[in-house]
Amino acid sequence: MHCKMRVTFMLIASLALAVVAFRTSRRCAPTMMAFGRGKGPKYSWTEAEDDLEVLVPIPEGLSAAQLQVRLNSSALEVEAPAGQELLRGTFREKIAIGESFWTLDGNILVLQLQKRPPVFEHDFQWGYVFKEDEDDPEIVRAYQADKEFDLDEYVESLGGYNESLVDRNAFGNVTEQILETMKSQGLVKDEGEDLPDNEEIFEEIDAEDGGQTTGGERRLS
Repeated sequence: MHCKMRVTFMLIASLALAVVAFRTSRRCAPTMMAFGRGKGPKYSWTEAEDDLEVLVPIPEGLSAAQLQVRLNSSALEVEAPAGQELLRGTFREKIAIGESFWTLDGNILVLQLQKRPPVFEHDFQWGYVFKEDEDDPEIVRAYQADKEFDLDEYVESLGGYNESLVDRNAFGNVTEQILETMKSQGLVKDEGEDLPDNEEIFEEIDAEDGGQTTGGERRLS
């Protein structure tokens, strides 16, 4: 019974928090994902929500077997024969190495880099491929500006909100039913009724679970 009381209380609290959060953050929804592309002296890239495509020009006549492409979750190294470095850098964020690969299209090395889910949501958009290039003036970027999601504007674009279509009777008895349930479980008392003190509550718990109460703490036997 005690577990049921806890579950009921948690459900009510969660419902209340959800309503408050919706009312206070209607205009503060997360910004939409912005895609973009960029170009530097040694490579160019296109960024999408889940991955990046990186294009690296290589000398004419080289085959895939002649290239040294070292790719891991944090960095990339591309070398031509005789150790000629074509590209090297540390990724802006981690990639999923098992889902990333490279191919050779003529004299263009094509790398498909699958992003690893970030720790923080704002890191989902890289903006750059390599950390070293963030302050490079030779890097040219073209990214869409973030646009704040406006709930009212979105509703209007769908034709507006028609209150007459909402069936208020579908949820009219929810509050009353919850209140009656809480009363039946002893969580709420009618006006004039005395609420049990802490000692009585602990004694009831111990009677159900076989525990012992000492000094206001619950100890299981």
